Formats: sequence, C-alpha cells, structure tokens
Amino acid sequence: MPFSSQTKLAYYLKTHKYHKVGASSERSADVKIVTTTSAELDKLVKKRKFDEHLFNLLTRNLLIIPPLKSRKKDLSSLIDDILEKINQTIHKDIVSVSPEAKGLLLNYDWPGNIRELYNVLERGVMLSKTNILEAEHIFFGLPSAEGKKHFNLLRVNWIAGFFKSRLFPAIFSVPTVLTFLVIVFFAFYSPDRAETNPAVILSWYIGWPFLFLSIFFLGRIWCSICPFSAISRLAQKLFGLEKPVPEFIKTQGHWIMTAFCLVIVWFEEVTDIYSSPLITGFLTLFIFFGALIFALVYSRSVWCRYVCPWGIFNGVLAQSSWVALRSNRDICLTQCKNYNCYFGGDAAPGCPMFGHPYSQDSNRNCIMCGNCIKNCPHQSILLSIRQLPFELWNNSRPLISVSFLCIALALTFLLKNVFDLYYLQSSVDRLHKVDAYYVIFYTASYCATLALSYFILIGNDNLLKEGVKAPGKYFVRNLGYSFIPLALAGYLVYFLKVFSQKSGWLWPAIKYYLYQAPLPRNIPPLVSDKFINHLGSLVISVSIFISLVAANEIINKVDKKRIIPFWKKMVPFSLIILIGVSYLALI
Repeated sequence: MPFSSQTKLAYYLKTHKYHKVGASSERSADVKIVTTTSAELDKLVKKRKFDEHLFNLLTRNLLIIPPLKSRKKDLSSLIDDILEKINQTIHKDIVSVSPEAKGLLLNYDWPGNIRELYNVLERGVMLSKTNILEAEHIFFGLPSAEGKKHFNLLRVNWIAGFFKSRLFPAIFSVPTVLTFLVIVFFAFYSPDRAETNPAVILSWYIGWPFLFLSIFFLGRIWCSICPFSAISRLAQKLFGLEKPVPEFIKTQGHWIMTAFCLVIVWFEEVTDIYSSPLITGFLTLFIFFGALIFALVYSRSVWCRYVCPWGIFNGVLAQSSWVALRSNRDICLTQCKNYNCYFGGDAAPGCPMFGHPYSQDSNRNCIMCGNCIKNCPHQSILLSIRQLPFELWNNSRPLISVSFLCIALALTFLLKNVFDLYYLQSSVDRLHKVDAYYVIFYTASYCATLALSYFILIGNDNLLKEGVKAPGKYFVRNLGYSFIPLALAGYLVYFLKVFSQKSGWLWPAIKYYLYQAPLPRNIPPLVSDKFINHLGSLVISVSIFISLVAANEIINKVDKKRIIPFWKKMVPFSLIILIGVSYLALI
C-alpha cells in the first residue's frame, strides 16, 4: 500500500470519515476493517516505509495466527473440513486419507499455509480415481512460473515441435540401444585389452563426457534415452505386471539410491573399471537386469525413480543445470481438469517418474522425456533457460540423504584426483599389483571421506542454526545442495580431458577388430591439454561463484534477522572455496 494511502486509512480509522474520489466534502461510514500481513511492520515503521500512526491503530486489537507448521495438531481436522468442501465443489466422494498420504501431509512444513493445503488436497482429489486419497496423489510445492530471469525454449516453434513429436525420445534411444549391445559384445569378446577395447572407449571415454555435457545443458535428459530404460519400457508394455510401488520403496527410495550410488562410486575405483572391459560388461548387465526386472513387475519407471544409482547421480548434478522443465501453475490451477500430464493421454503415457509438472521444483526427478509437453492441451509446460539454478536454495522438499550425497560426491571426486596425481602414481601402481592392499587402502580413504562429508553436514548445521528459529534440520537438508555446482564442474572438466585424450582410439580399435589393422602407438588428443586446462579453470571458477551464491541464499533464507555472526557464515564459504581451489590445482 502506498504511504499516502496509509495516511488516509489511519485518518479514517480514527475519525470514520473519508473523502470520495473527486468530492470536496467528507463522508462518514461505520464499517469493520480486518487487515492481514506477513510482514514485520515494526521494522517497516523504523525504515519509514509504514505509517507509524496507522501501525499504532492497527496493533490495538492484534491477533497473531501461528503458521500451519506450528499447528500440526489441527491438521487432521483441517484436512477433513477441506475435503468436505472440495467434495461438494467438484462432486466427488473422497471419504478418507490413507495413512501414507496423511504421513506426507503431516511431515510437510506448509510454507503457503491453508491456501497451499487447500490446493494440494484439491489436486489430490482430482487425481484420485477411488474414494481414498493415496500418497501418490499428493504433490507439494508452488514452483515459480516463467519470469524475467527465465526464457521458455518452447516459445521457439521448432523446439516445441521436436518435443511434441512422437520421434522424441525414440530417435535417440535407437542409437543408445545399439551402443549398449556393442559395449556388451566387446566387453566379453576381448576382455584382456583395456584402452583399445571399444567397450571401454564407448562407456567411459565417450559416454561419460557426453553424460556430463547433457547434464550441464539439458538436466537429466540422458535418463529418457538410456538404453536400459528404452528396452525396459518395451518389455513392460508387452509383459509388465503393472503392480503398485511398495510403500517402503517410495518412502526410503532416496536412501536406497544414495547408498547404491556411493557403493558404485567406490566399486568403480577399486576395480579400476575405467580400464577393465570385463568389469564394465558385468556392471552394465547388472544395472540393465535391475531396470528390466523392476519394469516387468511394477508400473512406470520405478527403477529410475527410486533405485537406480546412476539415476540419482544424474539427478543430483542436474539440479545445477541451466535448463529446467516447469509449468505455469496459474494455467494448471484454472484450466486443467484432466491432468493428462500425470495420467497420460492419446499423445503419450503419463509421467514415468510419478511426477506432476505443477509441483515440480527440482530437476532431480525430471528426465525431460517430453510426455507432459505432448499431453498438455493448455501449453502450460515451460522448458526454461535460467541464469542461475535457483532450485539449489528454493527446493521446497530438500532431503538429508541427497544433501549428504552432494557433499560426498564433491569430496570423493577430490579423492579420485589425489589418487591420480603424478607424484603418487608410482605408489598407487605398486598397490595395484597387490589388489587386496589397494582395496584396503582406497576403501579406508573412501570411508574417511564419507565420514568427513557427514561431519561437514552436521557440523555446519550445529554451527549455523544456533539462535535461529528455523524449521528442524533446515540447514542439514539444504546446505549440501550448494556443493552441487562444484561436483558437476569437476566431473565435467575431468571427463572432457579424458574424451580429448582417449576417444580418438575408437576408430583404430574398431578397424583392429574388423580386419586386424595395426594399432598406432599413440594418438594425439583432439584438443590440447592447455586449452582444456584454461576451459576447466573458467568452468570451475564459475561453479565456485554459484556454490557461494547458493550457500549464502540458503543461510539467509533462515537467518532473516541476520543474527548469525559473520565468522560462522565464513565456515561453509571457506569449505567451498577450499574444495574449488583444490579442483583448480589438481585438474
């Protein structure tokens, strides 16, 4: 409200008189006025942004309503009342809420209070096809619509047409499936050769660099064209049992994926998988059969959503991508009645990741498959380029497991580079000759790194939240997300260097296996190491800046009164700078 209007309102509250617009004489009126605000008016008065006289008048009869997160005891009765109103409005008969769904509703902090609760329940009632509201119908969050800092790529006709085409993502799945078959064949056909084996070259020297490039530019899109999911979807369509997802998997899936991912990261290093065709083949088949079994038993992509170790690896790093798929929530609320993006329609199946674009506020569980773009008749979906990955500090449902994994990935990548140092190479090579010793040595270092990751997470939480009235474990759930840009930048630069140095072996290796052409002694890199180093320094420097911005925003989001001492804030900032500088020195 403008300051001049505040003065007029104060005059009316005192005298019950006012001037009609354009009139010269005063009029009187006797009405009751109820005002609401979430702002701290006393601070606005001190800043001369709110009229002091009006403030004194309004605070004579003050009613402070605590936020919904502080009134969890009232939530059950509120849910029953709201469901009754929704049933009458949209002519449905939801008689109860499942225990799992009620658990989700009780655990959420409800930043949007009653209005958000009403919207969540209304969406759930519309999605439910029975008279019971299940956990799978509950979608939280109010993601931002496209704004000044976003550009919707779907405004470009040919991009929108490409995502709406039936050829996407199948046009990319065909070559990835063929590549998968080639990898499996060569992994077992010639397991004794290492750097000249097409299985190793395609998997690690070419596949992984393109994986990190795709994460940087298009989020988790690799998961939509993954050969495992492509074959599994076909098998599911032909033979799938379509059973519901067990509740344990839905509630503990993030911990399962985190543990699975960390085990795979350890396994890849101790087995020297980057130069082992046989182990590459076994790991590839292990992941493939896991995806296939889950697809045959359960509906949609349960493996990708709740179990896959590479899935959460991609999903975590994708949160710092420059592209995000969201929806215009105003259109969803006012125009959508069928929810084809979730259930599916004539154009495409429903979201394979059990998601709803309306509640999407993170890239972690979005594989950019385009099904929602094909199904939405209202053009509500936004594929936006953003200046900064705002979800790192605006995620409404942060997870402790993911926050821990973020820090662990940043530190384990640092550990990997330390083992690759030139002056340590001789000792590492000696350890490789005695496999058991090397496994023990690296495993001990890896466990120490994971322990350090946990200590950083908990230590920063205890240091920062002292004296701050913040939601329980807020820092624990969020602060680790600020390490994501660092981890992505490190892996991206490292594997770009690997791609430049070793991808050129692919064609000579293929010629060798086809008609025994002699292998060259060495192949020059595609790009000079000096160029990669300069590019890597730039990318890592930018990632340090973004990580610092994210950490600052996460802290300030809770420390609204700015009571945390500056030296305490410098602890997470210093850790980010230290890890980033170490990357610059090692890569």
